Amino acid sequence: MLTTTTITSAELLQAQAELWCHAMAYLRSAALQSVIKLGIPTAIHRCGRCWSPRECSGRARPARTLSRLTPVSRLLVDDADAAEGSRTCLSPFAILASSPFHFRSSRRLPEWLEKEEDAAAETPFKMAHGAGFYGYVGRDLEFGALFSEAMGADSRVVAHVVVRECGEVFAGHVRCSVLELPQLADNMPADGMVEFVAGDMMEFIPPADVVLLKFVLHNWSDDDCVRILKLAKEAISTREPKGKVKTFEAQGFMDICMMLLTTGEVRDEEKWHAWINPILGSRSLIELFP
Repeated sequence: MLTTTTITSAELLQAQAELWCHAMAYLRSAALQSVIKLGIPTAIHRCGRCWSPRECSGRARPARTLSRLTPVSRLLVDDADAAEGSRTCLSPFAILASSPFHFRSSRRLPEWLEKEEDAAAETPFKMAHGAGFYGYVGRDLEFGALFSEAMGADSRVVAHVVVRECGEVFAGHVRCSVLELPQLADNMPADGMVEFVAGDMMEFIPPADVVLLKFVLHNWSDDDCVRILKLAKEAISTREPKGKVKTFEAQGFMDICMMLLTTGEVRDEEKWHAWINPILGSRSLIELFP
């Protein structure tokens, strides 16, 4: 039996250090929030050097030490002025993922895990905020805007990689129809290439040659996913030539995030193995044919 008297002092101190890291890991998120809100990555990118928040803001005399951005911190640079196809700023997504909304939900995990299986469908998010995730997004304008901005930022990065790595999939002239809830679709301008269709994917998916689902299936239960995929199959089965269904799924912490916010789950590789194309790091391209 392992006890504190049967392990060495070095092992005990190492175990203590690891426990500290687990217990205080939330400080990484807090530090990340501060770095983004102070605009430090953007300042380093624009002037090639940065040493402290005061120096970045121009209120202090700079030192001589130089700093450089890493590939990770480069994703936090504000590139709102860049061309749409080259924007890769993920600051909105990082702010959302480390927001108090998520943190308060995570604190309800012990209580949620003790509930009976049927009652557990309430989700930790609903227990913390009094409404389901999407209901809360609709009623809290600030959180809703943050969520929309975060999803848009993530989609731009993924689209950039997908077009670069899987350009043959989109070969030829492409016209896109985006299915969105009426309150959003009705306010979106049409540009000839992208058409916004008002509707609910649980009821209807408009006809298409290809249906692209990103960050969708992991939000929903198995039954709901089957319903969505059946509607997608109906949508592309009405077209010639036969189309296909594509989806992107995240892994790791996103699984826990979905458990907190919705009744869905991130399905593992075993469930998707036959269709996985692992080109997107923590996510994969999954191709299904009806």
